[in-house]
Amino acid sequence: MKVDRSLSLSNWDTGNFAIAGGATLQQGWGNGNDTAITYHHTISGSGTWTIPQSGNKLTLGSGAIVRPGAANAADAATLTLQGPSYNYEFASGSDVQMDITGQSTNDLLLFPTSSSAVVTIDSGAVLDVNLFTPSGNGTITNMVLWDANYTGVTLTGSYGTINYNNAAGWTGLSVVETGNQILFNGTYTAGSPPVPEPATLLLVGTGVLGVFGYIRRRRMS
Repeated sequence: MKVDRSLSLSNWDTGNFAIAGGATLQQGWGNGNDTAITYHHTISGSGTWTIPQSGNKLTLGSGAIVRPGAANAADAATLTLQGPSYNYEFASGSDVQMDITGQSTNDLLLFPTSSSAVVTIDSGAVLDVNLFTPSGNGTITNMVLWDANYTGVTLTGSYGTINYNNAAGWTGLSVVETGNQILFNGTYTAGSPPVPEPATLLLVGTGVLGVFGYIRRRRMS
C-alpha cells in the first residue's frame, strides 16, 4: 500500500506521521525548488518513509522524534527511510528512540541501497535506548539498531548523548558506531534476593526465641 501526501512547504511541517506496517509514506516537497526541508515532529511506525525526488534532503530538527513501531512497545518494528538518492540529517535536538525487546529482538532503523545516499548524525542529536526485561539472563553482542550497510549509503557523524532507559539489571551497556551500522551491547542478570543485614537477622532471631518462650510458658502453666 502506498500513501502519497504532496504538501506545500507552508503546511508540510504541521504534525506527526505514523506509518502503518507495509505502507509507504511518500512526502512530496510541494514544488521542485523545495530541495531541503526541516521536520520537527514524529515519524513512527513499521513502514517506509520515502523522499521522492533525487538529491533532496530531510533534516530531523529540534523536537523531531524518529521511532520504529510504537512508543515503549515490544513490537520489534522496522522503520525504513529511503529515496532515489536520499539525504537525511539527524540534527541537534532530534531524538531517535529504539526498543530492545529481548536478547534477539529489537527495533531497527533501516537505510537501504541507493546510488548516492548520506545519513548524517549531529553531535547534539539524542539516541534513546529503551530496555525491556529479557526472559532470562544473557549477553547481547553487536545487536543492529541502525543498518546503513548497503551499497551507495554513507553514515557519518556520531551521537553526543545516548540514554539507556529502564536499565536495572543491565551491565556493560554500550552503543558502537561502526561507520555503516549502530550496534548495541549489554548483559542482563536477573536480580537475586537481597542478603539480610545483621541487625535484621538479630531481630528475626529474637522474635523466634520469643515465640518459643511463650509456647513453653503456656505448656508449663
